Amino acid sequence: YQRPSHPEVAQLTGPVLWLDGDAHDASADTPVGRVALVASCTGPVRVCVRPEQLVAEGAADGPCVVRRRRFEGARYRLMVDSPAGPLEVLADPGSAPAVDDRLSISVRGTCVAFPR
Repeated sequence: YQRPSHPEVAQLTGPVLWLDGDAHDASADTPVGRVALVASCTGPVRVCVRPEQLVAEGAADGPCVVRRRRFEGARYRLMVDSPAGPLEVLADPGSAPAVDDRLSISVRGTCVAFPR
């Protein structure tokens, strides 16, 4: 699940968000910022991000906007407009931003990148 060997395997094993990026060694620059990679690589890549890896933080001048928010018991599911396009973000009830809040998105942990 966390280290798929191929893009199709990533999609078969669970929800995945794809971020286009430019890799430099063990990280890639993406529309939501720098993402740490499992393995070093260089050049244009598609970064495999699982929804639970996305972290939303309130930021008055943030590039992202919450468009929908749905309570799911232990968490909120947010639909966010971002520079990378629409993203689905999971948030804890105590820290979930409201609809129309601006925020920044970061990626927790390491991700697998596939050449574009």
